[in-house]
Amino acid sequence: MSPDADLAIVAEAEWPREGRPPLRIRLLSSPAYFGAGDFEDAPDIAEDQAGQAYIVSYESADEPGVFGNAIPNIESIDAAMALVEAKFPGARWLRKATG
Repeated sequence: MSPDADLAIVAEAEWPREGRPPLRIRLLSSPAYFGAGDFEDAPDIAEDQAGQAYIVSYESADEPGVFGNAIPNIESIDAAMALVEAKFPGARWLRKATG
């Protein structure tokens, strides 16, 4: 799964970094939980599963505008926003989702 796939952006934030442009963060809505893709895993782990999930996607540190990092399979908007605030202390919400 590509973190910049055609998924709806439900919230955006930026994280200030001293001496560098802020890192952009997106909260995406996904119609599936993404599987591991490993044929050795059980099917419920290896394959994608239908269901509302969220993804935290953020820019590559050295490539502004390239969202090459993602944390998938988050169960709620609130959990995804809490994850952003924990992983990126001091992140400023530009557009905040409601959950």
